[in-house]
Amino acid sequence: DNDTLHALRKKWPNIIYNPIFDKINGISQYILPHVDNVATCSSSMGMQAVVLNRDMKTYGNTFLSPYSYENLNKNLMNDYEYRENILSYILNRNQPLASSITKDGQFLSKLLKRLYDLKRSGNLKPGNLPSFNSIDSEYHDKLFNQFNTGKAAEQLIAQKICISTKTELFKKFSRFVNDKEVEIISFDVFDTLVYRPTEVPVDLFKLMNSKVFKLTNGIIEDFSKIRQSSEVEARKDKNGLEITLTDIYKKIQDIYDLETNVINSIKALEIETELSLIRPREFGKKLWEIAKKTKKPIIIISDMYLSSNDISLLLERTGYNGYSKIYVSSEYGQSKKNGALFDLILNELKVSAGAVLHIGDNKIADNEQPKSRGIRSYRLLRAIERLRMNEYYSHIYPAKRGANELSRTVLAGLTAAKLFDTENPNLEKKTHFQGQPFNLGYAGLGPLILGYMLWLGRNAKKDNISKLYFLAREGWLLKQVYDILHSTDENAVPSYYLYASRRATRVAGLKNISDIIVLAGHPYQSGVTVGNLLSARFGVEANKISPDYFKQAGFTDENETLNADPQGRAKFIRLCRIISEVILTHAKMERRDYMNYLESTGFIDEPNPAVVDIGWRANMQGALASLTNKNILGYYYATLQGTERWLEQGLICRAYMGESLSANHPSVVVKNRALCEYLICHTEPSLVSISRKKDKFIPLFREDLNIGNRRVLLESIHRGTMLFAKDFIESFGSYIDSIRIDPFLAESALSSFIVNPTREDALLLRGHQFEDALGGVANKFVITSGKKNHETNSVWLEGAKIVYFERKSDNNKKTLNAIIDKKNITAQKTNEKKDENNLRNNQEGIKLRYKIERVLVKNFLSQKKYKKYVQDRNLFIEDIKSPLVRKIYGKK
Repeated sequence: DNDTLHALRKKWPNIIYNPIFDKINGISQYILPHVDNVATCSSSMGMQAVVLNRDMKTYGNTFLSPYSYENLNKNLMNDYEYRENILSYILNRNQPLASSITKDGQFLSKLLKRLYDLKRSGNLKPGNLPSFNSIDSEYHDKLFNQFNTGKAAEQLIAQKICISTKTELFKKFSRFVNDKEVEIISFDVFDTLVYRPTEVPVDLFKLMNSKVFKLTNGIIEDFSKIRQSSEVEARKDKNGLEITLTDIYKKIQDIYDLETNVINSIKALEIETELSLIRPREFGKKLWEIAKKTKKPIIIISDMYLSSNDISLLLERTGYNGYSKIYVSSEYGQSKKNGALFDLILNELKVSAGAVLHIGDNKIADNEQPKSRGIRSYRLLRAIERLRMNEYYSHIYPAKRGANELSRTVLAGLTAAKLFDTENPNLEKKTHFQGQPFNLGYAGLGPLILGYMLWLGRNAKKDNISKLYFLAREGWLLKQVYDILHSTDENAVPSYYLYASRRATRVAGLKNISDIIVLAGHPYQSGVTVGNLLSARFGVEANKISPDYFKQAGFTDENETLNADPQGRAKFIRLCRIISEVILTHAKMERRDYMNYLESTGFIDEPNPAVVDIGWRANMQGALASLTNKNILGYYYATLQGTERWLEQGLICRAYMGESLSANHPSVVVKNRALCEYLICHTEPSLVSISRKKDKFIPLFREDLNIGNRRVLLESIHRGTMLFAKDFIESFGSYIDSIRIDPFLAESALSSFIVNPTREDALLLRGHQFEDALGGVANKFVITSGKKNHETNSVWLEGAKIVYFERKSDNNKKTLNAIIDKKNITAQKTNEKKDENNLRNNQEGIKLRYKIERVLVKNFLSQKKYKKYVQDRNLFIEDIKSPLVRKIYGKK
C-alpha cells in the first residue's frame, strides 16, 4: 500500500515500483533480467538468479545458502552448463513442488522414508539426495505443467502488454477443433507434428553417404543420388499408386546386385537415421495438445513409404500418443495427394466429410484435396516455406532442386525451424530477426560461431594442443559453443576461460620507459583530464603523484584537460617519462598478481597451450607470450595485416576466415569488426587487472554505467547462439566429422543483416555504447540514442540510417520512404539526398503531414483498417488496393 511504499522510499529513495507489478503473477521473471544483484530468501527468486547468472545474497540458513555469491566459484558461474547443473539439482533433488508435499501423501511418505534411511546410514549428504522422479515417475511431467505460458500470456494481454501473435493463432485453432460439428480430428505427420531439421527431406540421404559406402564395401559411392533416383523409378512402376520402402530398395538391389542382408542393413540405417533426426514441431505440438483437450478421436494420416509401425515409433519418440489409428499411404496403396486415402477413411469410419477436421502442411494433399470432399482443413505452412517467403533468407539460402551440401542444409534447416515455425505476419517476410535479440543470436551469430568452433575443434586436435584458453571477453561465448559441440568427445582438447584484456596485459607488460611511451602515445579524446587518463591507462592515481611533476610536464594540475593535438600528446608523454618510476612500480605489482593468476590456471606450465579469440592482430597472444616467455599458438576467426610483427617473433596464428587479411577483405564481419565484437562480447565489463586476496584471484572491472542495457540485450542474443549449437549437436552430432562450414556461408545471415538491415531489427542496437577499454577514447555508439551526430558517433552507419531515416529495402536497394505532402497528401518522389535534407529542415512540417494523414484514415476508413495503420503504417500503404490512392502514395 501507499504507506508501506512511503516508508520504504524514506530508507531507499531509489526504489522502483509500478502498481502493475501487483497485477501480474511471477513478476520477478520479467524484472530479474534487468538487475545486477538479487538479495532474497525466496526459492523462486533464487533459482531465477542462478539461471540468469546474477550475483545472489541469501539470508538465513536455507537450501539457497550454498548458491549465494560468496559460496560459489565465480569463474564456474560464467559457465552455462554449470548453472544448468545447479538448476537441475535444485529442481530434481532439493526443492520439491509444494503440491507434491501438501496434496500427495504417497509422495511425501516415500520421500521422508528415503531421507530417513539416508540419515540412519550416515549418507544424508547433498549429493545423495533422492531424485523426485525416482519417487514419482510422473514428477517431471507435473513439474513442466507448472510452467504455464498460456496463463502468463492471458495476464499480459489483460494488462494490455504486447505479446507474441502465437496466442491469437492458438485461440483461433481452439475455436475450430471445439466446433460442435467436428467429430474426428486428423493430423498429417511430417512437417506438421514432426520435422526433420534439414532444408529438404532428401538431404537426410546425404548423411548416410559414408556409412552406406562402408556397408557396400565401396560399391555405392553417392548413395544420396541413387536413393532419390530409385524412388522415382519405383513410383513409375506403380503407375501413380503409393510405394513402400521395400519397393525403393528393390530397385537399388537390382541395380547393384547386392545381397539381401546388405540391402536390409541399408534400409534399417535409413529408418534409424530418420528416427535420430526427427523432432517434434513446436507449433504442431501445441495444436495437438489443444486437440487432445477436446477428448475427440484423433487419427493420423500420412503419405509416406514407411510403415505404420515406423510412424508409430517415430510419434512415440517425439511425445505423441493417444491417437486411435494410423493411416499410411504405403499400406493402403492410396494417397492423400490424389484424395483417395481420404475417401477410404471416410468410408471406413462411416462419418460425414463435414464432421472431420484435417490439419496438415501440404497445399494439395492437406488442403485442396480434403476441402474438395467437404472435409474441413486447417493448414500450417512448413517452416522452410515461410523462410523462402522472406525477402532476405530467400537470397541467403535460395531454393534449389535436389539435395544440398550438408553445411547448407544444417544452417537453413535449423534457422527455418526456429524462426519460421509459427506465423508472424507483420515481421516474418520483411525482417531478418523479427525484431528479437534471441533470433539475432540464433540465426545471425549462431551459424558464424558454430562454423568457427567446429573448425577450431578439428585444428586444435591436429596441432596437438594440450589446452585451449579462451580470452575474455569475446572468448566467453566462443567457449560456451565449443563446450556444447565437444562435450561428448573424449578426445576434444579441454577448454578454459582466461581473464585477459588489452589494459590488463599491457600494463602488466610494462618493463621499461620505451614500453611506457608506446602506451602513452595511443589516441585519446580531447577533453579528458590528465589525471583520469593516467588512472584509466596506467592504473596510477593522480593524487599519489607530486603536483610538481605535473607542472614540470607543463600542466597546471591533474584536472587540466588534454587536447588531442600533437602538442597535447607530447605533454602527456613528457609527464609519463617524468613519472616513469611510479608507473613501472605499479606495473610490477600488477604483473606479479597477473602472473600468479596465470600460474593458478595452469597456463604457464601447460606444455602446448593455445589462445582463442575473435581475432584481428593477435596483440593479446603477443602480450601473453611476452609475459610468460612461451611460444603460444593462437586461433582466430580472422587475422589482419599487422599480425606479422608476432609471426616474425615465431608465434603461430591460425584463422578460420583467413590470415593476415586486408581490412577491406570481402568478409562483412571483417569490415564491421567493432559491431561484431559488441555482439559477441560477454556481459561483464572490461577487465582492468587481477588482484590477489589470500588464495583467491579477483578480477577488477572497469565501471560501466551502461551494463544493464547491454546485459539484457546480449544475454538474449547469446542464449540464441548457444541454443543454435545445442540444436545442431542434438540433431547432427553423429555427423559432426562430415560437416565443414564455409566461413562465408557461416556469416551470410549476419552479413545480410549488417549490410541491409530493417528498422525493426536495427532498433535493437540503438543507444548501445562501446566501452572505453584503454581510457581517453571518444564515446562511440553502435547506433546513437538520438538523431544528432548519428553519422559521426554511430559505428554501424547502415543501422543508424535505417533508424533515423526510415530507409526501406526494395530488392536489396536502399531508398527512403515517401513523405506525405502537407497540402494534397501526395508523395514526393525524391532521391536520398533530398529526403535527408527534408528530414533535417522540415521536421515540424512532416509531423503535421502525418497528423493530417492519421485524421483522414481514422475518419474515412473502418476501425479495422485504422488499427492496421497505427500498428504498421508501411504495411498499410503496401496493402492499399485503390489504384487512385496507390498513385497518391507513389505506388504502382
